[in-house]
Amino acid sequence: MANPQNLTNIFGLHQFDGRSSFFGNYTPLGQGVGYGIVCGAGVAFGALTTFLVFLHSRYGGVKYDSEQFNTAGRSVKSGLLACDTVSHWCWPTTLLQSSVYVYKSGIVGGYWYSQGSLVAMAIFGTVAAEIKRKAPNAHTVLEIVKVRWGVPAHLIFMYFCLLCNVLISSQIILATSQVVFNLTGMSIYAACLLTPVAIMLYVATGGLTATFLSSYLHTVIIFVVLVMMASRVYFSDHGPLGSLNLVYERLSYLATVRPLSGNRHGSYLTMFSLNGVWFGLIGFFNSFSIMFPDQAFWQSAVAAKPSASYRGFLWGCIMWMAVPLTLATSMGLASLALDLPLTLQEVNEGLVPAAAALQLWGNAGGVLWVIILFMSVTSAGAAEMIAVSTILSYDLYRGYFRPKAQGPEMLLVSRIFVVLFGFAMGGLAILFNHVGISLNYIFFVAGILLLAGAPPLMLLLLWDRLTAAAAITAAIGGQAAAICGWLVATHEIYGELTLNTTSNFGPTLAGELCGFFTLLVLCFVVSLAFPEKPYDWSGTRSIQVLDDADAKIRQLNQDDERDMATALRTLWLWAGPLSFIIVIAWPLLALPAGVFSLSYFKFWCILTFIWGVIALGVCALLPLWESRGNLFHVITNGRHRQDEVAAEPNVDDIRFEVQEEHYTGKPSTVIPEQLPKCAP
Repeated sequence: MANPQNLTNIFGLHQFDGRSSFFGNYTPLGQGVGYGIVCGAGVAFGALTTFLVFLHSRYGGVKYDSEQFNTAGRSVKSGLLACDTVSHWCWPTTLLQSSVYVYKSGIVGGYWYSQGSLVAMAIFGTVAAEIKRKAPNAHTVLEIVKVRWGVPAHLIFMYFCLLCNVLISSQIILATSQVVFNLTGMSIYAACLLTPVAIMLYVATGGLTATFLSSYLHTVIIFVVLVMMASRVYFSDHGPLGSLNLVYERLSYLATVRPLSGNRHGSYLTMFSLNGVWFGLIGFFNSFSIMFPDQAFWQSAVAAKPSASYRGFLWGCIMWMAVPLTLATSMGLASLALDLPLTLQEVNEGLVPAAAALQLWGNAGGVLWVIILFMSVTSAGAAEMIAVSTILSYDLYRGYFRPKAQGPEMLLVSRIFVVLFGFAMGGLAILFNHVGISLNYIFFVAGILLLAGAPPLMLLLLWDRLTAAAAITAAIGGQAAAICGWLVATHEIYGELTLNTTSNFGPTLAGELCGFFTLLVLCFVVSLAFPEKPYDWSGTRSIQVLDDADAKIRQLNQDDERDMATALRTLWLWAGPLSFIIVIAWPLLALPAGVFSLSYFKFWCILTFIWGVIALGVCALLPLWESRGNLFHVITNGRHRQDEVAAEPNVDDIRFEVQEEHYTGKPSTVIPEQLPKCAP
């Protein structure tokens, strides 16, 4: 959508007259800024996170063994889990690509980017609650797969999970390196290597607890900058925009001189958008494709308190939607309303919001954008590192090479895998940069490659009649069908297979539809044609923990089962109507508006801005409120302990039955008062 060189900027920004590229060879920030943020900020936040882990260990009575390293003590509350959920979804892809699709499809792009995740998140919230009932001591989803479906399924889904983590991690580092390079001139290869180093330092030290703490800090910073950016576009007297009236006037005029193909009357302000619908469908499939094979989400579910799991994921999804709705809408529309001369390559590299930030704030905007991008990559990257480390430690190393490995050895192995994976992802990002694979390409390809692994993992704890044969057949057949459909559609439409043709909407959607329907048929047909006895979950409940609990297996008793059943009903009471309102009612109610009027445009923008402000408040304050007892304990140097202060309902105070290491189905009940008090 860049201006041809013989045209001037239609809104009077004459510095762009005759330019076909926004960045070109120009780097607005110096290399020192790039190295300072990547190295300096990385070390600073790593030190801060490590210090918080130290406080948690000293004043929380927490012993950092392998269980704590990989599960955070299974005691994370709703607020912190919600922040962690936001950080898992708030990859550089979200910050960058959501604005790109507003730029490509108009105001509808931010909406369609956000809606696909809601349904997937609601279903995953149900799965997270089921983990507490059916596999309370699991460390990874693959442990559950191995116990229920056996070794062949375990190896196949290990491939899907590791592939998912590799794709996510590579696009995280790839996006960061490309933006830092274009803004600062820092070596793109140095950025690829130094970014994971900054993350692995505190992940290897503090494990999953450090990941949760960093997620909180980084997510708060992202939301603060999000509100600042949207305010600058909509309400500020400074800068080239700052008025909803002006933004509306410019976008209306832009539709007359440069109409948007596929949108009603070429408008950038309408729900009638063919590209928007296509992207909405692709985003819907991609959300499922990435969420269920991603061990980082399962690890958060494992780490959560039982009652916190469903609330944390639901709140996290609602908070996360502020990113594409608030940030992407404002920055994408700002780029259009400023008529910035972005090339197709710059757009595909996700540089749309960075260009808008520079034009709105000057160099300060560039610095702010690099900072929140780095916050995104460190929090999401940390989650992926600890996820891969847990898979390689528990499912590969302990599962096939050292079955008798215990706590201290597993802790060491986990830390080694964190470091190895970090360097490996840096090297892969260098390779992608060298061959010209863009962030946009990985985003589309991820759905093709991962979709087949998602439904079987989704049904793993939800359907007791899904057989191992069905899960394996669906995963392999679904991926093969998706790849074939994708490549055949590309060749039929464009006549050639290139990086550009295979990353378009049509072939991608064709491949995902082929894979989705193939795997659904295989899942249900094979399970029903060759039925097995319904699974009784005794095996998954007998998964053992390590370290201090080697000989104990925890089960929820009947009261807790009722509490968790109530939690699931509550989840669907909220998630069902919310999904209907956002996914179905919202677009249907917006369609009669046609091309948005000024008043409707103001309503849309103000609504999304308020959404962002509320998300910032919840993200910043809820975790502090839930941990007020521990914070008071730290502030008073341990002199006044408030063990009874808690924000979670009574279901968090789990009444456990203790069983022998091998599940017999005959628990020996222990009176709750006889159990030792757990440190908060």
